[in-house]
Amino acid sequence: MAGLELLVLMLTGFGSIVILSSHFTGEKFRTKASTAILILVLLALTILFLRARNPAGLIGLTSALIGVASAVASTKLVKERDKKPFHDALLLILVASSFLVAQSNDMVRLFIYWETMSISITVLTAFHWEKESIEASLKYIMMCGAGSLIALAGIALALIETGNVSMQLSGASLLAKALMVVGFGVEAAVFPLHFWLPDAHMAAPSTVSAVLSGISIETAAYVISRIAFTDPALRYVLMVSALFGMFVGNLSAYMQDDIKRLLAYSSVANVSYIILGLNSASSMARTYSMLHIFAHGMLKAALFILAGLFLAVWGTRSLKELSGKLSGTFFLKFMVVAASMGLTGIPPFLTFWSEAFTLMGISVTGSFGLAAAVLLATAILLSFGYYFKLFYGLVVGSGEEKPKLDADAWCAVAAAGILLLSCIIFGLYPGGMIRYFNL
Repeated sequence: MAGLELLVLMLTGFGSIVILSSHFTGEKFRTKASTAILILVLLALTILFLRARNPAGLIGLTSALIGVASAVASTKLVKERDKKPFHDALLLILVASSFLVAQSNDMVRLFIYWETMSISITVLTAFHWEKESIEASLKYIMMCGAGSLIALAGIALALIETGNVSMQLSGASLLAKALMVVGFGVEAAVFPLHFWLPDAHMAAPSTVSAVLSGISIETAAYVISRIAFTDPALRYVLMVSALFGMFVGNLSAYMQDDIKRLLAYSSVANVSYIILGLNSASSMARTYSMLHIFAHGMLKAALFILAGLFLAVWGTRSLKELSGKLSGTFFLKFMVVAASMGLTGIPPFLTFWSEAFTLMGISVTGSFGLAAAVLLATAILLSFGYYFKLFYGLVVGSGEEKPKLDADAWCAVAAAGILLLSCIIFGLYPGGMIRYFNL
């Protein structure tokens, strides 16, 4: 086990124990103590993640930044104060396991970290312990549990065939690799295995949704692309699946009234963009698809945090019921418009570079690549419609009174703002991130 991996495990384990111990402090200090410890541990993990100057390091940085923002926002968005330490400990484990999954170079450790990530998502999805959340959690268990068994069968077959557990999979059969891609593909919400994701988002706390769509499904997309890239047939199958997925995700988003469900289907489309680029023969497309993991994660997590804030302030996530509610507050209007437009890929956001260069890279890889690039451009243009629907419905109205936001609510706004700003800052100089993480 590499030294960095061991340090991450030790810090995560120690941090989780300390966070859980805050449950026994007074009720008045429990939430603040748990949140403060979580933020400190995540900042320490960020330093460790930055030592991994590879794609896993970028995934680690993304998960840590989203984790910190979710921790700050959780003071407002997590209502169950008595269970707050459990939420924070599981969130920490989820962030750390996302990095460890991407960093793993052998299949056994990858599977262990994968199951850790899946268990964390399962428990956090059911966190509210209501009928909707329990049903969504059970659906996730059935889907991802079956996926894990299929992936485990693929790992076992590859081990028998190759005699080792290396992720290079030299000598492994197409069947073994296909089983792993299908099994892990459930977690990535790859088409047609994506239908659990909207229900999970509807039921989970918005802080969990931020991490789930911001990094967990992208981590899974990175893993299946690593496996598929060892076999040309699997690469093309994943690319075709991604082409279907980006249209299914975008078209489904048009039909949603609930903000979180709309964002969930948007995530299906964006993870399809990432899978398409990561499996392309173009190194440019693969590089900028990795950047899209960061860019999409920042903006999507910001919108999920804001959706949770709308629920906390106005008691609904329905676009119809929220119509015009933001017309009285500049900051919320600006952030919703900026994050929505950022996800369509306009400058100065990092998404502009990640989508544009992924598209250009794919287009020069032959006739299939050119056709895929045209479809990708069409899908991106298609997304403008529902993002316009999202922010126009919220910010245009008959002059609602300015909502009264308490200190915790402003913390959630600030958390979303940090994520938004990160996407703009790195969008000004994407080359630095590419060189640092050797993408």
